[in-house]
Amino acid sequence: MSLIKVIYYFSLIFVLSCSANNSIEVNLKNKLDKAKILFNDGKYSKAKDEFEYIIYNNPGSSVALNAQYYFAESLYMLENYEKASQEYDKFNMLSQNSELIARSKFLICKCLYMLSSDSNKDQSQTTFTIDRIQYFLEEYPATGHKDECESMIKDLRTKLAKKEIDAAK
Repeated sequence: MSLIKVIYYFSLIFVLSCSANNSIEVNLKNKLDKAKILFNDGKYSKAKDEFEYIIYNNPGSSVALNAQYYFAESLYMLENYEKASQEYDKFNMLSQNSELIARSKFLICKCLYMLSSDSNKDQSQTTFTIDRIQYFLEEYPATGHKDECESMIKDLRTKLAKKEIDAAK
């Protein structure tokens, strides 16, 4: 084969591969839009599946990052707090959107709060949650979540005090 034919074939392959990636990207953006509609309609379980599909089929893209946030939100709305906090953490590691990072860190605190044990069980997770909420308040003092965070800390400290009282009895 001549050099011109080789260059032609490589150019053709390059152009076709670029157009295929564009097609996939547009497809996933459409899928993301549909998943957001499901989410906004309160169909969190279906939306969660769609977001997860996007994340695993195009990791590292901006579409997948956007889907990551909504995936965590869907899990939160489905009251799967443990998995939601893990997914928010993944989002925080990858994102550069400071507003969404602050919101997701607050929601991690809420997840931890919801997962804290009753006062008659081990309270090591409760202590960790208090520390995490206080760290959030120090890191983001200007957010509108100060009152809610202080209320969560108060409830958690009440659990710790009740645990101490019960242990003393």
